[in-house]
Amino acid sequence: MTRSLPMASWDFYHQPSRSIAMTAPSFKQPPHDLVSEAKRLHGLGFSLLPLRGKTPLVTFGTCSKLPLNVTVDRLLDGRADAVGIRLKDLLVVDIDTHDGTQKKEMEKRFGVTAVITRTPRGYHLYYLRGRGPVPNLKSEGLPVDVKTGGNAFVVAAGTMRVNGDKYVAIGQPLSRSILREHKHQVTVTPKTNATSERGGTFKRTYNGLVPKGHRHNHLISLAREYVEAVQSETELNKNLIAERDHACADPVTFSDDEVGKISAFFWKKRLENGLFSSKDSSFRMRRTALDCLNGNTDAIALLTILESQHGHTAGKKFSLDQAGMKRSGLINMGRDRFRAAVTALLEAGLMEVAKEYFAGSQKRQYRLRRAHSLGSNVVDLPR
Repeated sequence: MTRSLPMASWDFYHQPSRSIAMTAPSFKQPPHDLVSEAKRLHGLGFSLLPLRGKTPLVTFGTCSKLPLNVTVDRLLDGRADAVGIRLKDLLVVDIDTHDGTQKKEMEKRFGVTAVITRTPRGYHLYYLRGRGPVPNLKSEGLPVDVKTGGNAFVVAAGTMRVNGDKYVAIGQPLSRSILREHKHQVTVTPKTNATSERGGTFKRTYNGLVPKGHRHNHLISLAREYVEAVQSETELNKNLIAERDHACADPVTFSDDEVGKISAFFWKKRLENGLFSSKDSSFRMRRTALDCLNGNTDAIALLTILESQHGHTAGKKFSLDQAGMKRSGLINMGRDRFRAAVTALLEAGLMEVAKEYFAGSQKRQYRLRRAHSLGSNVVDLPR
């Protein structure tokens, strides 16, 4: 699972008396190669953390990249025995087995990578973070965790713990210049221009980020896409937070709480079968409507089709084409039965004419109405 790191202010680093590291036990000084690797990675722009085991020794607030000495000093004085690499724009496939078959399978799914670390339990495969939801491979029963985002980290190659565990680079040294963006069947192709939830368009910033004023709608549109590909609200929320960190301008001003509200809304809609664009969703049929039709099976069948197609949009206008609906497989009624079913819906007050037919101009358009009780007592849907 991805680790969430505690948050604190930058003053933490300048007040040693408050640091948890002051009371931490000391370890054997790490090899010089690990210190050199930390300096190399920091010089390439990676954000590092000093670790004891797999636990960070410092908090970092909203700072995207800590000073080098925060990590190196703790390595040299023995408080840290490992270096963590934060994964803001990276994705690491963490395989918990040395089975070579599993490693090959992951490279088939995510792509071949030149940067691989052999860990005490398996492998780390490094990629650039792509678009789209992060797959939950644990839910498939695989011993694989996919890590990404600014609050996630992995142990750097070159680390050797006091118990003898080693993290060994078996590919090329980590560098963004040789990393490839991961591929996966649920990824989304990036677009230069994107459409907001309210129908407007926006241009990404010069570095490809979603600008302020459009981040909320961007995450809403992705939440609607992701919600049916994840296993839980927590997984949906992690995907949206990773998208915010990776693709949105100034992500620190778009809080986790705001992302959480989006996740909670769409997960609730999924549980309620309220995702209308999916063929696997449900729709309402009122019993009073069935009572109004007095067992007219053709009218009930037609009403069911119209509710499934148009009922979720209040006041929506639509035309009726018997031949077209029959060709598409929606109905199997002949012309006379279809006309009788339409007439029954109109007489029962479950449908009304919204616009009359004009020769050479437009077809007659209809609008659904909702039965309030038996008989002619009906109420109009909002227009």
